[in-house]
Amino acid sequence: MSEFDQLLNQIAGEYASAPEATALKFPPDGDYLVTIKDVTRTVSKTKNGTALVWNMPSVVVSQDEYAGDEFPISFRSTPSFNLEQIKGACRVIQGGEDPTDDIQEADRILQSAKGLSFSVRIRTSKAGYHNVSLLELVDLGEEATETAG
Repeated sequence: MSEFDQLLNQIAGEYASAPEATALKFPPDGDYLVTIKDVTRTVSKTKNGTALVWNMPSVVVSQDEYAGDEFPISFRSTPSFNLEQIKGACRVIQGGEDPTDDIQEADRILQSAKGLSFSVRIRTSKAGYHNVSLLELVDLGEEATETAG
């Protein structure tokens, strides 16, 4: 059994009753400073039955008129899709260190990001999907920790 399959089985058992993602409100397209409030995992299935594991950091905007607004960033963990996205997020979380190729280590890195602050970019696709990219780890000081609760 592959590392991914082991992780999928572990998470599927732990989060079998996790809610499916729903439509959420995002700030307009642009760059924002955010702090990760929490990181949750969920499992969903595609129409053809393929299981998908999601790491979903919930972030709080730390600036401008959107300060205090909360939205998720979704990282899909599958062996064939978005592995590079997860590795890129891990690189940013680790302050530029090369990412891991180990899916379980990547999961641990994503889970450990609570309380960290980042610059992010939101772009909405023509289909209406909100794409959020972690750009850079930033130090917002004590204020960010208080905002993230």
